[in-house]
Amino acid sequence: MAQAMVFADGIVLIADNKGNLQRAVTEWEAELERKGMTINVRKSKIMHIGREQENIEILCKSEPIEMVDEYTYLGTVISRNGKVDQEISNTIKKANAIYCHLCNIVIGKGEVEKNV
Repeated sequence: MAQAMVFADGIVLIADNKGNLQRAVTEWEAELERKGMTINVRKSKIMHIGREQENIEILCKSEPIEMVDEYTYLGTVISRNGKVDQEISNTIKKANAIYCHLCNIVIGKGEVEKNV
């Protein structure tokens, strides 16, 4: 069984095994071609999520799709090991960058003393 998440021009296929994922990729490839669209194999990635790390090969247009350890989808980092450590780290970095930017704007103009 395979499921699809579609947003704008991005498609994420989720399957419970290699065979179902290959079947889903093949079906999407054929349907998109019927509609005059194509899958960019270079931008496509696959990832196996779970305790046992397994390298799998999925083909699209007779080319293997690159396997990755993490992938960012709609701003969220998905890791191969299922942990969210990288996502938490990225969120903290983004918050720190905004805080530093705001401090430079407010304190840099002398509107607030640094000892506040």
